[in-house]
Amino acid sequence: AAIPASLLLLAACPPSGSTTPVAPRQSVRIRSFTESAPARLVVPAGPFVFSAAQHGLDRWSFEGSRIEHLPLSAEHGLPGDRVQALSYDRERRWMWVATDGGVALHDVGAMTFAAVPPAPETLGLGDLAGVILAPAMDGGLWLGHPHGLFYTDATGQWAGTAIGEGVTALHRDADGGLWIGTGHGVIERKPTGETYRYGPEDGCVIETVRAIARAPGGGTLLVGDDHAGAQRVSTLIGGVCTSYRVAPDVRWDAVAARDDVLVLLSGGSLYELKRRTSGAGVLRRDGLRLIAVGAPKGARSPYVVAELEVRMPPVPQLLAAEGDHVYIATRDLGIERLGPPGTPALWLRRSDLV
Repeated sequence: AAIPASLLLLAACPPSGSTTPVAPRQSVRIRSFTESAPARLVVPAGPFVFSAAQHGLDRWSFEGSRIEHLPLSAEHGLPGDRVQALSYDRERRWMWVATDGGVALHDVGAMTFAAVPPAPETLGLGDLAGVILAPAMDGGLWLGHPHGLFYTDATGQWAGTAIGEGVTALHRDADGGLWIGTGHGVIERKPTGETYRYGPEDGCVIETVRAIARAPGGGTLLVGDDHAGAQRVSTLIGGVCTSYRVAPDVRWDAVAARDDVLVLLSGGSLYELKRRTSGAGVLRRDGLRLIAVGAPKGARSPYVVAELEVRMPPVPQLLAAEGDHVYIATRDLGIERLGPPGTPALWLRRSDLV
């Protein structure tokens, strides 16, 4: 039989005097933990840090735990949308910027950009992808390119050099000398313009140079691969080159000089390479060692490598350092700034993807 509609309505009503509980309203906080593109370049510059991701240039400044972010684009004078390379001239507080639209000089103190006139077509520098920059002692710029080594100044006086092979790394030392990494070893260019190439006959077994930095205690340190593709580390001190292998055999993904130590990123961990002192202790079994290649048995390197006890972010890809701070660029989370022990880490995030 059909049930009257009035009985259905009565059955649906709650008992007299009862109430339906209402869940309290809760606030939801959304935080940005993901970046749409990882930082490809990170360069500390005095009180600022400059980084470049997929588009434009980012400037970061700090006031205690507060971070200020200033995106720089063509509206500020940046000559191109994609930054290809950065290099900071500490003496003059200039940031050299190579973009897909040309080279510019950024005065960090005055916060101004000045475009450098383009290179003559005869130099073949129309495409600046893959370039490496290093400031020159006279205020100009060294530009390492797949076509060789070039020089320019702020007025656009471009010049080629006798080095016509692809440049893989650049480093200017304190004496004004320029170290040029290539796929066929390393070349030292003296301030006088003289050049010297170091190879296996000089003790430098590195064929493809991946990084060049100041060596702890003085001299120049190279990281790269020998003719068989094995990773090697070489030091050049007073014209003498010594090469080492790393034990265990782990790849050094990035290096950055900080004061008189070298910070290393390897296998998702952070290490410090220091000059050995008389009181240096024995490394743990899980530490890293440099073992001289071709040295007499029992010879040991003048360096010690110690792992830093820091909590590493996931998927670190890039490293920079200056003073008490280390900057670790990750694939998805932005750039982490690590300070002295006991200080909280800070994150540099553009927050363009939530």
